[in-house]
Amino acid sequence: MRLVFIDLFYSGCILLCFIRMCWVVRWCLFRFRSASSC
Repeated sequence: MRLVFIDLFYSGCILLCFIRMCWVVRWCLFRFRSASSC
């Protein structure tokens, strides 16, 4: 049971990191686009 909990915990952390990375990439692209248009 403990191994399952650790596996879920690690998969959740990886998912959160992936979502955060996607948001950072989108934000950087948005900033780059707005900076290049000015």
